[in-house]
Amino acid sequence: MRWIKFIFILLFLVSIVSCSTSRERVYRSSDYPKKTEKRDRTVKRDRSSKRVRTAKKSPSKKRVRPSKRVRTAKSTRPVRERTSTSKNSTTTYKTANTKSTNFIVQEAQTYLGTPYKYGGSTRSGLDCSGLVINVFDAANYKMPRASREQATVGQEINLRQAQEGDLVFFITSGSSINHVGIVDKVVKGEVYFIHSSTSKGVIVSSMEETYWNKRFVKATRVL
Repeated sequence: MRWIKFIFILLFLVSIVSCSTSRERVYRSSDYPKKTEKRDRTVKRDRSSKRVRTAKKSPSKKRVRPSKRVRTAKSTRPVRERTSTSKNSTTTYKTANTKSTNFIVQEAQTYLGTPYKYGGSTRSGLDCSGLVINVFDAANYKMPRASREQATVGQEINLRQAQEGDLVFFITSGSSINHVGIVDKVVKGEVYFIHSSTSKGVIVSSMEETYWNKRFVKATRVL
């Protein structure tokens, strides 16, 4: 009887062990696909994340250094000379020919007292431009007939730089030059000139006189 009981106990234990092992196998077999699914999901996530990351990375571009600029030779354009226009700049004028100017003044003085005659050019009567023509003609220098044309001959100068033999021009009526005189002398900056006036004939006047000072236009140097 004891042996029989012992055998039953062994059988019972064997059955229990076999049941437990079968349960573990079933459990493992049922749990395996879940684990594989999890692994697949993680793999997929890793791959997708890698793709996203790789997509974000832009292809590396090599930095191209800017090429050195080639300096070209400067163009050789002619350089224009500029003249200073400042108030302090001094203008150089043509130097008067002393011998010629002295002759001009002496010749003009011989006409003092000659009566005025419009269009005249003789010692019996002459106008302002006629006096200039005769005086310069005696120095072998031809001048135009009208005073406005005579104003275009020679170099224009500042009245303060005027010397004997220079010409001074005026507008006594109208809008253009119509009177001319020959500088006789300059005393302490005061300019005296010989001209043929309509009322007194050939006389000497001063630039300090109000009438002539207001009507003065320009001064020129011919010789």
